[in-house]
Amino acid sequence: MHLIGSATIDLFLMFLAFGAVGIMSYPVTLIVDRVPQRGNPKWIGWTIILAIFWVSVLGAMIASGYIGFNAVFSHLATPP
Repeated sequence: MHLIGSATIDLFLMFLAFGAVGIMSYPVTLIVDRVPQRGNPKWIGWTIILAIFWVSVLGAMIASGYIGFNAVFSHLATPP
């Protein structure tokens, strides 16, 4: 039962990270559409939004890799 509680938190963090990626995708598309037309952006918020987006993408990648890595060895130890 201990493994189920641990996997629940891991899955929650993975889904939270993928949710953040989905939410941050909209501002990133606005940045891609609007900033090149203006040339050099004056608002530093664009850089902050892009940094938050890439951190959430990296977090989602690490979380899904961790869950997948653990799933392989737990299934090899005790096949379903």
